[in-house]
Amino acid sequence: MSNKNISSSSRVAADQKLIFGMQKHAASLPATIILAGKAYTQADCANILQARVTTTQLSEAAKAARKKAVQDDHDEQSATKSFVLDLKAWFILTYSNDPVILSDYGLAPKKKTGVMTAETKVTAADKARATRKARHTVGPKAKKAIKGTLAVPENLPPEPAAAVSPGK
Repeated sequence: MSNKNISSSSRVAADQKLIFGMQKHAASLPATIILAGKAYTQADCANILQARVTTTQLSEAAKAARKKAVQDDHDEQSATKSFVLDLKAWFILTYSNDPVILSDYGLAPKKKTGVMTAETKVTAADKARATRKARHTVGPKAKKAIKGTLAVPENLPPEPAAAVSPGK
């Protein structure tokens, strides 16, 4: 008898039926049952089965509590996300000149981007063009224009002409 893919609720029901059956037919059962070389009384068997039922029920309750706790956490995070973002933005705005205080809140001031001069822009554009050329990257229109060619080796004999079969 394999219990490989049995659900916990089915297992609990089966164990409870075993307990019920043992209680109902206690008079007709032997006083001791020998299983795998060990002797068990009817009370021992019922206690073992009841322990299985109890631990499974506790496990299922813990699973349900965990699932509810995870859902509650997700709901709380979703509900307060904009508040936390606004609060962080307020601290950054308020203490932007004092990075020590911001670091106490686990925040850092926004990095200031420098003003790009015309010379810097030209240099950046040249670097971008050089990178695209080095990586052989092209835009979508240029990609469509690229067609591959198949080089035919010179040492292969020419293919024979296909034979035409006479029509009926």
